[in-house]
Amino acid sequence: MPVQKAPKKHYLLKSQGPRRRDITKEERSIMDAHVAYWTEKMDAGIVLAFGPVHDPSGAYGVAIVEVDDENQVQALIADDPAVKVSLLRTESYPMLAVLPKK
Repeated sequence: MPVQKAPKKHYLLKSQGPRRRDITKEERSIMDAHVAYWTEKMDAGIVLAFGPVHDPSGAYGVAIVEVDDENQVQALIADDPAVKVSLLRTESYPMLAVLPKK
């Protein structure tokens, strides 16, 4: 009898950094690495969507991820190049995602 896998869990990630428009070349390089990191995770099927939110009170980024457990989402956050150097702070929130039927 085949072993049934546990269903994937979904989380909303919210990333916030300094609220300013002018960033240094070093910060731009870190943010480029941040985007490349999450793009790689999207290509691997872990990230369903990610990007900046242009909120009038201040921009922030969001991502929706599909993982096996809480430990995996925390590892994803910890490995983000912008989080590693404290340029961004990221919080995660469990969600009950409604997905398209396959």
